[in-house]
Amino acid sequence: MLDAASSLGLAPLPTQAGARIAARSASWNRAGPEPVLSVVVPAFRTRPWLRVALDSLVPAMPQRVEVIVVHDGGDDGALELACGWVTAAPMRALVLDQANRGLSAARMTGAAHASGRCLAFLDSDDIADIAVLLRMAADIQERDCDIVLCRSAVLDGESLQAWPFYDAWLWDRIMQGAEFRRVNVTREPRLMRLEPNANPRVMRRSFFEGKGLDFPEGRLFEDMPAHVRALLATQRIGLRGEVGYLYRVNRPGKITDERSARRMDALVTCRMAMQAARDARIEDPAGAELALALLRMLFWCGQNITAGHRRHFFTEAAALFAAMPAGWLDTPAPSGVSQRDATLLAAFRHGDAGLLEDFATPRRPRLKPVLRFLLGRHGAQGRRHARAWLRHRLSPLFRRSTP
Repeated sequence: MLDAASSLGLAPLPTQAGARIAARSASWNRAGPEPVLSVVVPAFRTRPWLRVALDSLVPAMPQRVEVIVVHDGGDDGALELACGWVTAAPMRALVLDQANRGLSAARMTGAAHASGRCLAFLDSDDIADIAVLLRMAADIQERDCDIVLCRSAVLDGESLQAWPFYDAWLWDRIMQGAEFRRVNVTREPRLMRLEPNANPRVMRRSFFEGKGLDFPEGRLFEDMPAHVRALLATQRIGLRGEVGYLYRVNRPGKITDERSARRMDALVTCRMAMQAARDARIEDPAGAELALALLRMLFWCGQNITAGHRRHFFTEAAALFAAMPAGWLDTPAPSGVSQRDATLLAAFRHGDAGLLEDFATPRRPRLKPVLRFLLGRHGAQGRRHARAWLRHRLSPLFRRSTP
């Protein structure tokens, strides 16, 4: 295996949980001020996109940024590419190599080696705007924030076209044209409905470490509990209204596109997030927003899980909603709720896994589950939502086609 650190005659560094130093830049041991920002880049079988991701982290003033690549196993040549990039990097940079343990463990390995005042994460198939991330790090210092979030966009891996991320409408409502806002969950409960992803944010490293923030190892959809815990652990949250992160979609092998039983992991991480919110005794408006965020993740996972697991998945998801505080479900969400989400919420709340399975199956709707729900003891509101959903599902059958 390639070991550029040894070839440069540098002393070994302490490693984390079996990770070894595979390469480091010439400036790694050089004396100087601590970096403003450390960016951890986990890499697992992403060689075709890794160089673009790393190149997006080169700033105008390299001494301000530290890059830590964690090669999490794999034999596609990503390790050699990362070592070559790091060896020639103009900033402090390091490659750690470890046996495959998953995204959560790779992030935590990298974070344990970070020395910057602030910390960020970048998935190795995505792209960051380092100038925006550095402005977010400046917000943490100058505006006294513990965490700063930014907007995201989606990048099509084939066409290279970009468009706003799904929560852009919520950012618009929260920001109201402002460049920056300093908020907390009590004053701005809509924070709980923003995309629960660890990447489009910068955190004070002492905050990340002092609050014991981490990601559940060995699970997919690991960001949801960390997202909730981080937002509830501080009253000093910043929102920067710029796009600082590009999610790459439409590329082979992307984990979030996987259709498998591993989507059952979402049930575990959503329960962890719900428990963290309950432990923090969040107010009902924030709980209502969190309920909608969990709904979105769970229904999306239910749509993309293997067909044989779908009914069981929705049965367990409905049990999760049954365990929610009633105030979360009875309180109107400040961000509002669409008819679709209101219908799904009624089905989750009343435990109708059959109706949820039908909604999630990409085919014409069956009348039996809807009629059963309409005739069930779900109250006038639940029946109204079911009727609206039925009209929504049946309307394409009667809509006149256009030339």
